Formats: sequence, structure tokens, C-alpha cells
Amino acid sequence: MSRATAASIAGLAGVGLVAGLLLNAPSAGTVEYPPSPTPTDTATPAPTASGSPSPSPSPSPSPTPTPLPSPTSIIVPEPEPGDATVTFGGSTTTLVTTQNAATGSTEISGGNLQMLVQPRSEAGGPVPLAADGSMVVNPGGSVSTSGRGFLVGSPVNFYLISGGVPQFLGQLTVFSDGTFAGSVPIPANLPAGVYTLQISALAAESQFRADPVISVIQVSIRVEAMDQARVNEAKIVRTIVYFDVLSAELSRDAKAELRRLANRLDKRSLRNRITIVGFVGPGGPSYNDKSLSQARARSVANYLRSMGVRGRYTVAGAGLSPRQGPSARRANVVVQPGG
Repeated sequence: MSRATAASIAGLAGVGLVAGLLLNAPSAGTVEYPPSPTPTDTATPAPTASGSPSPSPSPSPSPTPTPLPSPTSIIVPEPEPGDATVTFGGSTTTLVTTQNAATGSTEISGGNLQMLVQPRSEAGGPVPLAADGSMVVNPGGSVSTSGRGFLVGSPVNFYLISGGVPQFLGQLTVFSDGTFAGSVPIPANLPAGVYTLQISALAAESQFRADPVISVIQVSIRVEAMDQARVNEAKIVRTIVYFDVLSAELSRDAKAELRRLANRLDKRSLRNRITIVGFVGPGGPSYNDKSLSQARARSVANYLRSMGVRGRYTVAGAGLSPRQGPSARRANVVVQPGG
């Protein structure tokens, strides 16, 4: 498993990102202002005796914010097994990766960019790495990810690329604190083979909002698509939904994830056993940990009930999560189908 040096990574994500943005910024130059009007001897007319007030000027309408562009994929050389590459400003550099063979997860870091990527089977369980260190995705499964380093509000687009042809998987959105978390589905009819999983978003350093060119980062990972024999937990359906800072409101991404879970169940079975446990991340007021984690679990339960998922619900708030970062603000959902 190859790694890039910390110096080259910091240079890319720190100085390199900013330098790329400055190249797109308008050139500095002399700003010309219109000349002040020449004073005249004309006296200011006296106010009329009617005393009618002059009409107040109408306020100018607030400008409509320009929507952020949707980042697209880019064709890059296929990464080596166990490696991840970042493309920014036309250059490609290998990032530092740390893998867990049993869970199949890959941690990616470089400068301001931090990311955890983990495939999940159709039943929601982890998918171990291939023998060569490649990440494995199961058709009908999903890919969970969380991290930071992208522009607040930016779309985070996921693609699978094979033979120079990108296939769009789904989209997440960066939370208000600059973190992101969620999952996207893997098509059930995906042919077996080697692909590049690419995650594209707007760079956090892109602050030139008036500049028509906004920089995009693409993170690429080699993955192998293959079916995996079901294990004992195959009937158990699991998922995780993530929340914004100090919020128990379900995001669009969280609702989409719960709809996918519900579609894999017999919603009408009263024998379903649904367990939902909410967590909060570090950094907030500790007195709020228990109530906020419970509120997150209840939000999930209420949404599943609204979709007609019946069964015996166990809903709890576990308070502070042992995890760090945006993946700590979560609710774990485990469903034992009623058969």
C-alpha cells in the first residue's frame, strides 16, 4: 500500500489549492471611479409650504444568490489498489490512505481534506477488502462516506467510472460546519469488474464567488464490483443516517437512505423488530447530549412509521458517540425482518 509524504499532501491541499484559485481570480489593476460633479452656484430650492414629506426611496431588491454548480467527474488514470488520488487544477497527486481489511473501509487524508469511505452489502453489513487491497462494492449495496474539506453547501457527487464512461450514483450536501456524511446506492445490476469510484465536490478554499470559475476536487479510489455470499446476518437490515450540527431534523439524504431501507422490508409485518439508537458528536453542550440523541432517534422512528413500516420499535438516545467528526452525529438503525 503506497502513501504520499505529508509535505506533498499539505502542499497540494493547502498552498496548492489556494494558488490554483488565485490564478482564476481577476487581475489586479487601477480602479477608475467617476469624477465628482462640479459644484454650481444654483441654490438649493427651499421646501414647499405644504409640508408633504418627500417619498422614501424604494429599497433595492436583494440579489438572488447564484446556485453552486454541480461538480462533474473527470477521467483519470486508474488508482493502484489501496491508493486514492486527488485531482485539482489539472494535477493529480496520491493521498495518504489507511485501510481496514475486515471492514473494507479506507481513511483518506491530505492537508485540509479528510474522508472515510466504507462499502456496505445489500444487507447493510461491511464488505471486506479484496486480497490486493482494492475496495469491494456489492451490487445492490451502498457506499457510506463522511469527512471534511469541501465548500459549505457544495454538492458532493459520486460516480463509478469504467472504460472512460462515468455512471452517476448519487449526491450528498456539505453541512453548515463544512463536514459531510451519508451514503449512496450501488446499482443492483452493476456488472462485475474494476471501476474507479470518484467523489467530486467544490474546494473549501473557493471563496471567489464572483469568479465564474470555481475549483473542483475529485477524489478517486479503485474498487472491484463483485457479489458476496450472504452471511448469517443477511436477513438483518442495517443503515446509518447522519445529522447536521445540533439538529434532529432529517436531511434530504437521510430521508432517501431511510426510504431505501424501507423498500427492503415487508412494511406491513408486525413481527419486524426495529432498533434505533441516536448519538451526538463532541463539541456541543454536554447537558444536551441525552435529549438531542433521543430526538434524533425519534425523528428516524417517526419517519419510518410515516412510510408505513410496522413492527416493534425500540428507540433510545445513547448520548455522546465514541466516534469523531461528522460521522458521530448519527442514528444507527437495525431491523430484524418479521419474515
